[in-house]
Amino acid sequence: KQKTAYEIVSRDWSSDVCSSDLLGRYWEVVWAPEFLTEDRYGHCDANNQIILMRSGMRGSQCLDTFIHEITHAISDSTNIDLTEHQVHNLGMAWTAIFRQNPELLMFIMDRIKEEESRDYQQRTRTRRGDK
Repeated sequence: KQKTAYEIVSRDWSSDVCSSDLLGRYWEVVWAPEFLTEDRYGHCDANNQIILMRSGMRGSQCLDTFIHEITHAISDSTNIDLTEHQVHNLGMAWTAIFRQNPELLMFIMDRIKEEESRDYQQRTRTRRGDK
């Protein structure tokens, strides 16, 4: 039996894999050589929970592709069933928002750090028996 590109990627390119928790599901983000990605920059495989990204992409192309594929993953994870056209338009909109407002990512990260700090402080007080 011939292996699929995703089986090859999962086994042979595991050093180029990162993982992400997306809406309670574990997803692998795999950077694969160009010969495995055919004529695509990326692909979202909802059945295997893999986002395949073509290695070597940089800058805008990488951002556009990742946001596009993560939009597919969100659509599949939430059973929204967006069309390819809708995924494309949403992906382009998010990409434009982040490009035009780079400080937005810093704002988001600052809020996450604040929340994590607050949670840590609360857990520490709970362990010590503080109120």
